[in-house]
Amino acid sequence: MVEGKLKKVNYIFVTPYYPNKDSFYGNYIHDQVKAIKKLSNYNIIVVKLSTLWTKKLDYCYTFEGFTIYNYQYLDLPFWTLPGIFNNLNKYLFLRFISKLVPNLSESD
Repeated sequence: MVEGKLKKVNYIFVTPYYPNKDSFYGNYIHDQVKAIKKLSNYNIIVVKLSTLWTKKLDYCYTFEGFTIYNYQYLDLPFWTLPGIFNNLNKYLFLRFISKLVPNLSESD
């Protein structure tokens, strides 16, 4: 780290709801994202969760100046065998996040 410069901290929102041009669901999360951005110097990353059973989503989209990354996780419908894919989803999600934030380590 260069002396006198602070490392920009990542703030990662992981949420199943976030608004887009067609839906207002998650507008309260968007209000939180805007407030944190306004009151801090964080690098804001928003990840919207959905299952593979939902319609095909774009990898990412922009909403009012923020980039939202869609992450589809593996789960069986109707709560059949809940949690059976937890370890696999954890591994895949951490790999997904590490691509968004290349220098991310467990200590960050």
